[in-house]
Amino acid sequence: MNGSYQTYVNTLPSYLNAAPPVYGRCLESNFDERPRYPILYAPGTENQVRCFKDQTPQLLFGRTVSTVDNDIANSTRMSPIDNFTFIYAWNE
Repeated sequence: MNGSYQTYVNTLPSYLNAAPPVYGRCLESNFDERPRYPILYAPGTENQVRCFKDQTPQLLFGRTVSTVDNDIANSTRMSPIDNFTFIYAWNE
């Protein structure tokens, strides 16, 4: 496992604040490559499988969506795509 969804959620506001003037927001609902193992990785390389084991739909994903929603509401960007949000899911 590598990564923590809690860390992702905590750092998302600073990431959004540093975005360039023309920007399409993206948020992750979760990321979990475990269903692809061992097709994606060779046997014995379990530590390379990426996933967020601490993601919780009720708390952390809701907070992620609220963060992006607040960023859109307070945005001063003039980009025509400024109100779009792309959601990346582990099984995309």
